[in-house]
Amino acid sequence: MIKNLYMDLDRATTAKFLEVFEKIKEAENILLVTHKRADGDAVASLCAMISLCESLGKKYTAFCPGEPINQYSFLPYTEKIIFDKPRTLLKTLTARVKNEGGIKESLQWDLTPSERMRGKSFFSSQRSEGRTLADFKDLAPLEKVGFEAPSFLTGFTLIIALDCGSLERTGLGKEIEGRGFNQFFIELDHHLKNGNRSDLEIRKPEAVATTEILYYFFKANKIKINKNIADCVLTGILTDTGNFLYSATSQKSINIASEMLLYGARFPRIVKNTLYNKSLPAMKVWGLALNNLKINKKYNFAFSVLTLAEIEKFSSDESEDVFDSISGFLSNLYGVKGVLFLREEKGGKLKGSLRSAHPKVDVSKLASRLGGGGHAKASGFVLEGKIEKEGNNWVVI
Repeated sequence: MIKNLYMDLDRATTAKFLEVFEKIKEAENILLVTHKRADGDAVASLCAMISLCESLGKKYTAFCPGEPINQYSFLPYTEKIIFDKPRTLLKTLTARVKNEGGIKESLQWDLTPSERMRGKSFFSSQRSEGRTLADFKDLAPLEKVGFEAPSFLTGFTLIIALDCGSLERTGLGKEIEGRGFNQFFIELDHHLKNGNRSDLEIRKPEAVATTEILYYFFKANKIKINKNIADCVLTGILTDTGNFLYSATSQKSINIASEMLLYGARFPRIVKNTLYNKSLPAMKVWGLALNNLKINKKYNFAFSVLTLAEIEKFSSDESEDVFDSISGFLSNLYGVKGVLFLREEKGGKLKGSLRSAHPKVDVSKLASRLGGGGHAKASGFVLEGKIEKEGNNWVVI
């Protein structure tokens, strides 16, 4: 008999898993969302929850901001994922005008479906409180005319964020923060806590992947793990542990992975698509990162830096997030306390990844000081600025 590994969870966490399932069963329309530049764990978590919603016959939308990541198309239900917010028809027109007394007014016109399609052509005929915009044309120029479109979240009664780390990475941060009272928001994640925005969260930084947390969720609720879910759970664990090479690998993660094989997970297929999948440009970026690798002997800390110009010279495909795998690989460097991989991004931002296999080093503390976060052995941060080389040193300005 397969052992239920979730049974060693505390009662409070198990109760939360049961509550999440009740919310899913009660929901009329569910939004599943993960983070931009989704990695294997993020996509696999999304697909596992899609599988559950499909089996329950629930109405849902699965959203991953950014470009499709083709290397994970082998996972079940990836064709159900949308990568852009759907274009919504205009709902209302608002205008700021001045009346006869010079007082500013904000008027609003509700639009019919045909008027939503026509755009500004109805300005002079649509009425608000018995007045049209034409009534004001001789009094003062319009200060502001704008359209109010329905929020992407309109109609969803339950929102579930998977593996996001922070709300901003969903591409829906402001919309989720401004959600309606009838919209329940759940976070399932193995990253460290970043804010208090959810109505219910299950966050386990000791888990190697969010799919490990989903495994506990399925077990706690006695949900049958089929071959599709097994593929998803195993993919998340394999990609976030570097095929069990990273120091975060735990006995539990190996046991769960073994169990997924018993459920029919296709290990060779997963490895082929997640490990043996590097393009020529990606390999050249890897080579550049290795060539730039240095060791700060004072702190016994290794670092590698890639400028935006270097990255764009070899790779323009931003949907292929090779950088996390570079960070994981660099962490294999022998004899150092940790590794920093710093790279420039568009928009004047710097993204840093910190990794360590040293038993006494917690890189999340450094990441936190820099405005980021993560796990003790794998963390990250984002800074404003750019990188410049001064002699043999790099300077952030």
